[in-house]
Amino acid sequence: MSSTALTPNNATTNAPPPTMSLTARFLVFLCIPLLFGVAGLGASYLQTKSVPYHEIDFNRDFVVPCVLVMALVVVIGFRTGGFRGQGEVVGVGGQEEEDVKDGDRKGKRQKKKQ
Repeated sequence: MSSTALTPNNATTNAPPPTMSLTARFLVFLCIPLLFGVAGLGASYLQTKSVPYHEIDFNRDFVVPCVLVMALVVVIGFRTGGFRGQGEVVGVGGQEEEDVKDGDRKGKRQKKKQ
């Protein structure tokens, strides 16, 4: 067995980690929050059919769900290192973490010892 068979692909080619395409960024950062905003507006519209005095409020029904999902997407983007498929898990404070395999049955995370 050669030593190159045990090294990851990025280590042998020195290639940069994969990044998101422009279309993927457009979908994740714009379309998904807008979709949730439109869903909030649709839910409010359906509520006006069952509750006679319910008013549609654009700020409450569209903007708030859209901004909350945008914040969630940004946080997930930071935690995953820019939505890289093969990136490392980034821990709190920039420290890497790994699952404890033998000593803990609950799967808690433990900081790597350097």
